[in-house]
Amino acid sequence: MSENKTLEFSTDGKVWLISIKPCDRERDGQFIRGLTREIFYDYFTKTIGWDEDRHNEEPKFLERYLMLFSEDICIGFLSLREQPNCLYLETLQLIRQYRRQGIGTAVIGYVEEVARRKAKDRIQLRVFKGNPVQSLYRRIGFEVIEDQDWCNLMEKVLEVA
Repeated sequence: MSENKTLEFSTDGKVWLISIKPCDRERDGQFIRGLTREIFYDYFTKTIGWDEDRHNEEPKFLERYLMLFSEDICIGFLSLREQPNCLYLETLQLIRQYRRQGIGTAVIGYVEEVARRKAKDRIQLRVFKGNPVQSLYRRIGFEVIEDQDWCNLMEKVLEVA
């Protein structure tokens, strides 16, 4: 997934330019680990447990990670994994002040483009039960296809162009 791409969109009169860049372990590793801890530590400790050694390996599969920038400020990242039947969104994380601005929706649109280029007709993801981001995923067309112990497996079937 090593490409540079710029998403341009507007919400509430503000024009956003979000740059998507390949991950660089030296530049981005600490950012990824810090944001992941901030967002997911409580979810993990209350469900399947936090594995500090595993966490410190991130980004483990560097080629899956893409970094998100606004005006040269790193504001988040995503990780994608190609599976035989779908494109799997492993994670999409934004720093707090950039949430609820339309960026997540725009990034999912980009993920849909990637899926289509890879001839995938669906996107899947897992989301912790109780994570409010589920409302975003539902609003943009994801449905729960499997209720699991600590999370929901969600899927969006893409329209064929």
